[in-house]
Amino acid sequence: MTSARVSHPLQKETLVAVHFAPSASGGLHWRPLDVAATPSSHIIDVRPTEERYSSTGFIAGSRGCAMTEDGQRVLDLCAQFDPDAIVVLACSSGRRSAHAATVLAARSAARLVVMVGGTRGWKEAGLPLCGTHTPPLERLPPIATLNQLPSALALLFPGGHEDYSAPQMTQSALEALIRSVLREHCGETLELSRCQSAVEHLGEIARRAGHPLTFVQEFVDLCSATLARLALTQPRAPAR
Repeated sequence: MTSARVSHPLQKETLVAVHFAPSASGGLHWRPLDVAATPSSHIIDVRPTEERYSSTGFIAGSRGCAMTEDGQRVLDLCAQFDPDAIVVLACSSGRRSAHAATVLAARSAARLVVMVGGTRGWKEAGLPLCGTHTPPLERLPPIATLNQLPSALALLFPGGHEDYSAPQMTQSALEALIRSVLREHCGETLELSRCQSAVEHLGEIARRAGHPLTFVQEFVDLCSATLARLALTQPRAPAR
């Protein structure tokens, strides 16, 4: 067992204990509890989107990026991270992420880690999964247009809770952050069909800022439900 020093602009530096186990491919295997104890890491779910958003759910604060034969999409996502960042690969059981690590290791200098047991192991460890239940309608913010989306999502951000001690941001700073992430993923016009990837990114930001995983899970689920509700109010394009 060794220690990893974790820091983030919004939180104090902490020291967490992490169990490192070499994998057959020369990389590292971490248990779900070790991943949960290392918020500075990036978690990439390499499953297809339809599987990730099935009833099995996905890890709170993870980003979805389906693994292709050459792994280029995952490599492109890793290139957005700091060079010394730890990148945890996850799937449903750990088998596909272990294969992905073998493929990616030959083409990436990223510090790749395979999460043992995948999302099943995460669930067995009592850790929260997103997408396994539907939030009540009364929890969703009132919203009618895409222009209201940044302020609506800001109301759902974990920083709005007062029952735990966590890094706080002002409402205006939250809205600016959310607007920036939405623009990055959805363009200037906020294309609704691309907003879910922005929600995943915001969940990752919340997790890496040190917010409890239960609140990250709640935030992502509420944001996803808000997007689904907003989609129902948008006019449909005429059939051709």
